[in-house]
Amino acid sequence: MFNVSFYSCTANDYIEAVKELASEVLDLVAEGLSIPDKHVFSRQIKDVQSDSILRFNHYPPVKNQDPSSKACKENQIGFGEHSDPQILTILRSNDVAGLEICLQDDGFWIPVPPDPTQFYVIIGDALRVSVLNHLLSTNSVICPVCKQTTQTYNAVLEYNVIMASTKEAYNPNNCSGGIGQVLTNGRFVSVRHRALANSSRNSRMSMMYFGAPPLNAIISPLPQFVSPQNPRLYRPFTWGEYKKAAYTSRLGDCRLDLFKLHITDDTLALFS
Repeated sequence: MFNVSFYSCTANDYIEAVKELASEVLDLVAEGLSIPDKHVFSRQIKDVQSDSILRFNHYPPVKNQDPSSKACKENQIGFGEHSDPQILTILRSNDVAGLEICLQDDGFWIPVPPDPTQFYVIIGDALRVSVLNHLLSTNSVICPVCKQTTQTYNAVLEYNVIMASTKEAYNPNNCSGGIGQVLTNGRFVSVRHRALANSSRNSRMSMMYFGAPPLNAIISPLPQFVSPQNPRLYRPFTWGEYKKAAYTSRLGDCRLDLFKLHITDDTLALFS
């Protein structure tokens, strides 16, 4: 018999555990950026009114198709190209591949190796490797579901080295959409990613914790990231405003463009 209370308690325990993990990541980010208030990011998701959510995804296998056929390639997308609108995402999946990230400069899609013993942190691709290196070498988490110790793993970390060789550390005109990009005035750029269906015998299962602020929280570039050399890129807005824009636009749209200080007529037409 399905025990709703048991699974509800287990899910709530898991949410609390990954929220603590997400908070530690954000505190390390603030520390790595030399922000005096190291809880400036984590405070948003620890608020009792936080709009954070936990979501489960199921990607059934694609059966009876020739992997080289055009039809197979067109039907491979399980969840289309997008960037997460929240502050950051903590993802965990089974051992079936499917997650891919897009390199900012050349548009190549890179598969992320699946590992059910790891947590994947999806955050801006300009994140400095040294910040998460400290996390990876010191942190482990007891999973409330399986009661096993798991290590954190940054889904972007091993590819960050590739992107660090480009001339620009970040591109303010990047069509991504995380609010971490706004808080850092473009210093962090959200990673565009997607999930592919698979031709294996097993389904891909994943669960994501999306760390978000309260709906009425004001999202605006922090003073540390605004200067005459780096002028403010975005106007202040609430998380509720941005969430509405995110869910009323198409998945791959550059929704963050709506909140730039210098918005173009083409952008307005795209979202009208």
